[in-house]
Amino acid sequence: MTHPNTPFRTPLYAWHAAQGAKLVDFAGWDMPISYPHGSVAEHMACHEGCAVFDVSHMLLQRFSGADAEKLLAMASTVEPVSLAAGRAKYGLLLSEQGAVIDDAIITRDPQGGLKMVSNASRASQVSALLAETISRHGYAVQLTALGGVPSATTAMIAVQGKNARSIVANLMDDSALRAVIHALTFTRVASVEASLGDKESNNSQASKQVPLEVSCLGYTGCDGFEIECPAESAPILMDALCKAGAIPAGLAARNTLRLEAGLPLYGHELTEDIAVSTAGLGWTIGRARRSNQDFNGADTIVPQLDAPSRLFGVRAQGRAPLRDDDELVFVVETPSESVVVPIGHLTSGGFSPLLDGGIGIGIAHTEPALAQDSLPTTPAIPEWLRNNAVPPLGTQLTMRRGKRTLPVMVVGLPFVPPSQFRG
Repeated sequence: MTHPNTPFRTPLYAWHAAQGAKLVDFAGWDMPISYPHGSVAEHMACHEGCAVFDVSHMLLQRFSGADAEKLLAMASTVEPVSLAAGRAKYGLLLSEQGAVIDDAIITRDPQGGLKMVSNASRASQVSALLAETISRHGYAVQLTALGGVPSATTAMIAVQGKNARSIVANLMDDSALRAVIHALTFTRVASVEASLGDKESNNSQASKQVPLEVSCLGYTGCDGFEIECPAESAPILMDALCKAGAIPAGLAARNTLRLEAGLPLYGHELTEDIAVSTAGLGWTIGRARRSNQDFNGADTIVPQLDAPSRLFGVRAQGRAPLRDDDELVFVVETPSESVVVPIGHLTSGGFSPLLDGGIGIGIAHTEPALAQDSLPTTPAIPEWLRNNAVPPLGTQLTMRRGKRTLPVMVVGLPFVPPSQFRG
């Protein structure tokens, strides 16, 4: 899939425009970056109430055929054979050389079918990886794009926040289905029917039953769901969610929420040049898979998995926002001089509305910025710096952006603890 000259539109494009959304070209799609109430209000709604996001631009594919499980097992860190019906799992898509092509959610739906959601910005690379893996191994697999394509039959809406559970449950007329939604724990998936439209109208056609696939997932760190629905039903589903108290939110709020949650974003914490271990994602590869080395790039990736993550969190002093690519340095004070040692840079930076300050995810250089014989011979050199390790919690660093500098402190990730319902 190549980037179009004119951005694609999701099934909710007209709905966004009617709400006064600010629309931008994102990965070849016209997407809302924010609505008139602003991205900070949208962000806080997710923490304090409920926010809804159109995520229909993401590539949603169904995998069928005799070798569907084999394809996903070879191309990703997920082992589909062990994925029970009604479960979803996060994983990485890997090239034959062991590069991370994308991250994805792989689901075995309640009916037993296999599906995968991956990033819109990596759609062409993911498609090429899957085609190449099928060709190399001669797999018998049929791929059907359900969403994230101009001819999408399915829309995807993320409903996130502490009130998400009650808002989604109340779309169901059946008390048993409402109970299913309330009981759905993180990574579980359920198929339900919602009653959408004007339930109070005397017109029996005003309200209709719409099939939904509800996954207890999200990209905000908050409790909530990602919902698949027929493309033509997406506008009335959004209307129903907003009428029940959710507010629409755009890409800006989604990004600050995922940053607070310490979640990786492809092109930032994940790239083809950042190793799985460097990104701290070795946990996506189970013990059996490490032993069997039966996936793309295993011979390169598995020997590196004991290496620690090079990612760490930083918080700015005061309210100044941090930015992607800000440089991070450590200043060593000696009796005669100040020695500035480059430590790394921010893969993601921004302002946290909840914490009311600048936050960022840093990545430490894998190679020492200064040779050992270039470091001052002084006790002021901490052990972590001599060993080229990640700076420990509480370490004071300096952010540099051109001529501007700002003190920052190393903190743990995530910045805000997750609140997904895990039972």
